[in-house]
Amino acid sequence: MKEQLNYLGRLNNITPTEIDSAYRAALTPLPKEYLKFDRKYRPLRTAQQLAVPMLFIQGGHDYQVRQTDFQLWQQALEKRPNVDFRWMPTLNHLMAESPNMSRPDDYATRQIIAAPVVENHRGLYRTALRMLIMPCVPKDTYNYLYQAIFLLSQRTLM
Repeated sequence: MKEQLNYLGRLNNITPTEIDSAYRAALTPLPKEYLKFDRKYRPLRTAQQLAVPMLFIQGGHDYQVRQTDFQLWQQALEKRPNVDFRWMPTLNHLMAESPNMSRPDDYATRQIIAAPVVENHRGLYRTALRMLIMPCVPKDTYNYLYQAIFLLSQRTLM
């Protein structure tokens, strides 16, 4: 969160002192139990203990999740055969094409999920859908739901 505030501060010519003050103010209303949990929680360690397949897609124009974060996940899980990492240098946090590093205002306009994200991962979506709902629904319904998810992924996001 601190890195995000620094980036936003630079965009708006806010001094480092003001950024620090905003950071402290953002933490003040949070419950102490949450802050204690947040200090102790180690997501990389938790992910290393999971046996499920994982897919990490990271956009290079995402100011909310930085490339260094992506690299930390890669290093922590690089030996796992069921973990896939995809670096997409021109995508923002919403997996949409962005000519530059994204800004908060960019998220106020409709954006389309980049075609490579959808096209390269159709099989993954189908497999995930099959694992989640296949035991519960007839095959025709499953195929219909898969098509609906694919079509929805082609629509714009707000």
